[in-house]
Amino acid sequence: MGAILISGTPGTGKTTLAMELAKSIKYRFIDMGELATSEHIYLKVDAKRNTKIIDERKLAKRLDKEIIANGGKVVASGHYAEILNPRLVERVIVLRTHPDELRRRLSQRGWSAEKIQENLEAEVLGVCSSNVLARYGKERVHEIDTTKLSPNVTLRIALDIIKSKDEIYAVGSINWLADLEKENKLSTYMSEKSWDA
Repeated sequence: MGAILISGTPGTGKTTLAMELAKSIKYRFIDMGELATSEHIYLKVDAKRNTKIIDERKLAKRLDKEIIANGGKVVASGHYAEILNPRLVERVIVLRTHPDELRRRLSQRGWSAEKIQENLEAEVLGVCSSNVLARYGKERVHEIDTTKLSPNVTLRIALDIIKSKDEIYAVGSINWLADLEKENKLSTYMSEKSWDA
């Protein structure tokens, strides 16, 4: 038995899902960002981007302790889910959202154009999926496209994933790069800086 991690770009619905999933399976819910903020587990504040730069090593140690103390019965959400000890993680669910919808959601939050663009690029490139895949392996990592799903449907899918021994909703099934290229929209979501990297 290990922790269940819910990852994804901001705006994909991970906090909502993680809270409901934890309630449903009677696990402890932890929001990684809230924990880092409340316990001052960050290195500095990036005023330009209006965000805190977390101390990943310290946060990972703190979360590992929490998972052990709860006998593995933890659902944790955060877009840096790859920081935990793989031995303590049972499943990782990455929430993905089409960039058109994600832009709308992040704009509603009142985020700056630069911050929105940064997160849209991360979503198009599948950064969260790549990071957890490298850390935990494909047999533990799953993806859900939340673009048109209600929170209740997303929860049902997540419950299916954690109950199943199969690789349902396998990582890699969502490819915004290919979709946007077909729609001739890729340049809308990728800045020139991305192409130079």
